[in-house]
Amino acid sequence: MNIVSVWAWMFLFGHLVWATGFMFLIFWHGYWQELIETLAWAHERTPLANLIHWTDKLVALSIVQARLVGLAHFSVGYIFIYTAF
Repeated sequence: MNIVSVWAWMFLFGHLVWATGFMFLIFWHGYWQELIETLAWAHERTPLANLIHWTDKLVALSIVQARLVGLAHFSVGYIFIYTAF
C-alpha cells in the first residue's frame, strides 16, 4: 500500500462523513424518523432480535439535534477531505 492510497481512502471517508452531515443539515427530522423506524422494524424480524431486548423506544432527533449532528459531521468531513489534498 503506497502513501497515495492512504490519502485516497481518507478523501473517500471524509466525503462520506461530509455527505452524511449534509443530509442531516438539508433534510428535516422526518426523514431520519422514517429511517430509524425502518431499521427498528428490520431488527425486530431478525433472529438476533430475541437476543437483544431494547428497553427504550427509538425516537427521531429534534430539528436542533439533527442540525448539530449535521454540523459536526459536515465539519469533520470537511477537515478529512481537505487534509487529503
